[in-house]
Amino acid sequence: MLQVVWSRGKHPISASQRISRKVIGSRHSLLFQKVIAHDLTTYSCTATNALGSDQRTVLLTGVAREAVFKSDVSSAEEDSFTLIWEVESYTTIINFKLEFRKVNPSNWTELVIPADGASALVHSKRFTLRGLSRASTYEAVVRSRNEYGWSPPSEVFPFNTKGGSAEQMDTTEVTSQSGDDVEGESGVDVEQVEEKAAIQSAIPRPHWTQGEHVAPKRLRFYHRREADRVFC
Repeated sequence: MLQVVWSRGKHPISASQRISRKVIGSRHSLLFQKVIAHDLTTYSCTATNALGSDQRTVLLTGVAREAVFKSDVSSAEEDSFTLIWEVESYTTIINFKLEFRKVNPSNWTELVIPADGASALVHSKRFTLRGLSRASTYEAVVRSRNEYGWSPPSEVFPFNTKGGSAEQMDTTEVTSQSGDDVEGESGVDVEQVEEKAAIQSAIPRPHWTQGEHVAPKRLRFYHRREADRVFC
């Protein structure tokens, strides 16, 4: 007979009015009716039968999701480009870390951009880079910080000034960087021309990040970003 136990740290989770367990066939779920800050931690799911036991862990985190760029890849201007991105965050965004560079090749320039502090699920940001080279292709990547830390980096976004072609570039994957914030050590003239936060009527929910596997892969574990539940 299969026995499944959900735990928070070393303590099994007891059912309550807010947290419940659900079983549909071989799928076992842990449901949160309303997520609070205390819930944001690592959970483990342990399954045991006559052949032995296995365990997986899942991290419920409050960091923002990866930002998504909304700008067109081409600019109508020869020496400037306006970047637009959106990000979902369970809590208020504190600031953004924008990195950009001219391709083939060039060092990354890092800028820390303040957010407007709006209480919203979806946050939009516009930021204009000026003093760029004409007919040139650039790359950008952005991360968002809320009270729980920095989000994963966005996908690399290729863009070009008037006369350039983003299609000819080789996209480079950017890894997360740590260290102190840099407010903008660059020879490029950077001007913020507009910033806004778009409020979307929706229930704020954190996303799920799968933790490390600590046992052989005999079970399949599921995690969902769009719902307040964990599967195993």
